[in-house]
Amino acid sequence: MAFTSDITLHNAAEGNQVYSLVSQDNTRSVRKDATRPIGAPMGLTIAHEISKDGTKVNTAVWLERTEIDDESLVIENGKILLKLSYTKGVVLTADDIQELRKELVEFLSAANVTKLLNQEH
Repeated sequence: MAFTSDITLHNAAEGNQVYSLVSQDNTRSVRKDATRPIGAPMGLTIAHEISKDGTKVNTAVWLERTEIDDESLVIENGKILLKLSYTKGVVLTADDIQELRKELVEFLSAANVTKLLNQEH
């Protein structure tokens, strides 16, 4: 099941960015920001993988930005990926996963992302 409408995310530098559905199948949906130039696309992908027995779930969400240098034709990609992995009906509840999400959002401050970009761990 896919999100039923466009997804709007606020970008401090550029205001709201609207990601519209461009493709989907049973396990993945891909959205693009139609206002971005062809040489600098931004995309949002949501993908799910479920084990054959239906107990283990992997969900990935990523934002990707591509820039192409017009002179050198060098392609630069930036991607931020969030992966949720869990076993259905075992110890962690949906509330437990939400608490982990809150902590991760708090960790992803500008200062900490700068540290990550500098390969600190």
